[in-house]
Amino acid sequence: MALDGIGGVECVFADYLFHADPACAEHHVLVTHGLCHPSFRPTLKAHAVSVHHAKYWHGLKIPRAGGLRQRHLLGAFAAVKADVVFLRNCLGDLDLVEAARDAVIVCSEHGAAWGEYPERDVARFLARMTGVVCNSRASQRMLELRWQAESARILVRHNPVRSDVAAAAVVRRQGLRTPLRLGIIGRMVPFKGFPLALHAVRHLLRDGVACRLDVAGTGHDEEALLRLARKLSLDGHVRFCGVRASPARFYEDIDVLLCPSIREPFGNVAIEAACTGCPVVAAAVDGLPEAVQHGRTGLCVQPSLPVSDYPELGGSLARCPRWVYDPLTDALQRPRLVDPRALADAVKGLVQRPERWQAMSDEARRCASQGFRMADYASWVDRYLQAVAQRGS
Repeated sequence: MALDGIGGVECVFADYLFHADPACAEHHVLVTHGLCHPSFRPTLKAHAVSVHHAKYWHGLKIPRAGGLRQRHLLGAFAAVKADVVFLRNCLGDLDLVEAARDAVIVCSEHGAAWGEYPERDVARFLARMTGVVCNSRASQRMLELRWQAESARILVRHNPVRSDVAAAAVVRRQGLRTPLRLGIIGRMVPFKGFPLALHAVRHLLRDGVACRLDVAGTGHDEEALLRLARKLSLDGHVRFCGVRASPARFYEDIDVLLCPSIREPFGNVAIEAACTGCPVVAAAVDGLPEAVQHGRTGLCVQPSLPVSDYPELGGSLARCPRWVYDPLTDALQRPRLVDPRALADAVKGLVQRPERWQAMSDEARRCASQGFRMADYASWVDRYLQAVAQRGS
C-alpha cells in the first residue's frame, strides 16, 4: 500500500500492524508509492518481517522502461511466497495482481472507487479478488453501483479509532468554551472542503457568534487557504496549526469539528473527534453519515450547492470526483457542496442549546469508544485473513 504520506488509510494500517497478532500471520509489507514515510518506519521495523518498495531498490528509483519495475515486483512476491496478498486501496492495479498471481488476493476499499480508471482494468482486477473489505457501506455501494462489483464478495468493516487518540480520550467534557472553538483537520486538498469551513466562520461572526477556527494539516491548497482567510477578514479568528502527529490534543482543544467534504468514503476524523467527546457537523455524503449519527453524535448537512460554485468560494475543481454516493437515495449523484450558510446554521443550532451539545458530546464519546476499537478491528482482520487463506489452500 502507499505509505509515503500521512493520511487516515496509512495511519489505520500502521496501527493495525502494531496490534496484529503475530501468532496469526507473518506480515510482509510492500510500499506501492514512493518511499515509506519516516513516521511509519519504526512500526514496520518492529512488526513487519520484511519491507519492500515497488518503485525503489535500495533507495534507488527503478525506471519503468524495459519492464524493470514489474520484474522487481515479481521478485518481491517470489521472495515472500505469501499465502494471502491484501491489497489496500489499489483498485485497478493490474501490475500488482499480475505480480501476486500465485497467491490468494483480497483487497480493501478506502476511497479508490471514487477515482477514474479504465473500466476494463477494474473489471479484471475485481474478477481476481477472492474478497473485498470496504470501510463503509458507501464504499460498498460505490463498487457495486459504479463498477458492478459482485455483492457476494464484499464485506463492510468500519475503520477504527487510532489507538493513540482512544488512549488520550479519558476525560468527560464539561460545557462549551467562549469564544466557541471550531476545528477542521486533514489533507488540504479540494475535496476536503476547507474553504467552506472558512466561509461558515464568516457567517457565524456576522451572526454575532464569537468563534475561532483551528485548521490542522498541510497540503497543496495551504497557501490558497491562507489567502482566502485574509480575503474574508478572518485574521484573529482562524489559526493554522500545521500537521499534528497525534491529533488527540487538537480534538480536545475544539468544541465542534467541521467536516464539509465533497466526498468522504468514511471519515476517520469524525470518529476520532467523537472519541474525545467532540461533536461533528459534517456533509451528508458518502460514508460520513455512517461515522456521524445525525442528532446523536453530531449533525449531517445535506449538500445543496452546485459544485460549479466552488471556485467562487475559493475552492478548486481539480480532481473533483465525477460521482459521489447519496445515502438518502442509495444512488450515485454528481457532487455538490454544503452551503456554508447551512453549515453555520447547524453549528448555531447545536451550540445555542448547551444541554444538547453536552448530550451529543457524551453520546459521541460512548459510541466511538465502544464501537470503533482498534483491538476489535485488528482481531477481525486477522481472523478474516486466516479464513481466506484456509479457503484458498
